[in-house]
Amino acid sequence: MTEVEELAQIIIDNPGAVAYIDNDNWQLNKLEPPKFEDWEDEKQEEWYENCEIVASRDFSTLEVPYGYGLLEAMALILKIKIRSV
Repeated sequence: MTEVEELAQIIIDNPGAVAYIDNDNWQLNKLEPPKFEDWEDEKQEEWYENCEIVASRDFSTLEVPYGYGLLEAMALILKIKIRSV
């Protein structure tokens, strides 16, 4: 299984995940639970420390700028081509 295929499976297995993409890296986190904003700050911080599902640094070939690796995996799932980013 290629890294793109592996990431595509992770995305499929985690519906509702939230992607954070910037110029240098990306990460996929769990969706915040209901009423998260009502949690105490300490509990929110603890949750954030453990909410990451996967990140660009977890893949040697997908750690490219602008979230391209993440886009490649989503394109594979959707059966579309990416021409440029």
